[in-house]
Amino acid sequence: MAAYETERDGQCLAAAGLPSDEARSFLREAPAATTDFSGDRTRFSDYWATSARLRGRLPIKPRRSAREQVAASLLRSARAMRAWGSCAGMAMRSTTH
Repeated sequence: MAAYETERDGQCLAAAGLPSDEARSFLREAPAATTDFSGDRTRFSDYWATSARLRGRLPIKPRRSAREQVAASLLRSARAMRAWGSCAGMAMRSTTH
């Protein structure tokens, strides 16, 4: 389940100068954890790599416009999923070993 409102958030990312198609794709593909740890690891890794790539297209923090700051905030939420994914993975491994 995506943690984003795809259309509105896609518009925010595009308004910050990020490629519209890539931004919307990133938002639609927000992974949800399953019981398939190996598959989850791949899906989450790809998602986080895309987030980092999009963030890397933004100016450095002190030079960001208000729109770019909003985009960076949306992309940072992928990092929160990263912490959650790590915890979920550890919990899953502890129940299977």
